[in-house]
Amino acid sequence: MYPILFYLGNFPIYSHGVMIVLGMIVGGAITTRFLSRTIPVYETFMEVILASLFGGILGARILYLLLYSNQFSSFKDMMSFWNGGMVSFGGAIGGILAAGLVLKLKKEPVLKWLDFSIFGLMIGWAIGRIGCFLNGDSVGIYTTSILAIWGRYQTALFESIWLVLISGFLYCFYQKNKNVWPSGIIFSLAIGLYGFGRFLIDFVQDEPIWFWHLRYGQIGSISTLVFAIILILVIMERERKTKIK
Repeated sequence: MYPILFYLGNFPIYSHGVMIVLGMIVGGAITTRFLSRTIPVYETFMEVILASLFGGILGARILYLLLYSNQFSSFKDMMSFWNGGMVSFGGAIGGILAAGLVLKLKKEPVLKWLDFSIFGLMIGWAIGRIGCFLNGDSVGIYTTSILAIWGRYQTALFESIWLVLISGFLYCFYQKNKNVWPSGIIFSLAIGLYGFGRFLIDFVQDEPIWFWHLRYGQIGSISTLVFAIILILVIMERERKTKIK
């Protein structure tokens, strides 16, 4: 594990924090490129980025605190998120809700923005999960498998790879079907595929069984997948009614 990359004097530079910042920069650059080519009005972009960043970090930390409150002995420990300790589902929910709120207040097309932001979001999140891997956070069970690193499945790294694969697949899908599917479909497919992959990855996650032989993350994965399916059905039904009119 490499929780500290290097020191600036006596000040430690944490790998988790560095990868989160790098993910923000790369994800933001990708999203900016998509928006500049597809949505004429994107003056609110920085507001959306800042809101989603704040909401993502806050959501990820709050959910971790709720699930693993026994790990913290002081308020300072609870606030030290740069030392690790965030749940990706909480981050995704918090970031999306915060971004959606800003877009609603600005009267922007929320689903269209989400479609073109999901590529940057997933790549940025993949980079951030590499920070979890370097920090030794969110690890899998002990194993002698050839997939093991430091004697364990590194589920954060698995998730990072899965996020990149989803982004690549959906980018190809988008290029071939950009004028076919209504707004919101790309976003819905992204979170649905993420939930599916995360559900499988969490079978080797080092977490206690919570309910019906499933771990915490798998309950979140199922909820995400169900939400994605419902959202797709709602979008398609709304599109059908629009065409009839």
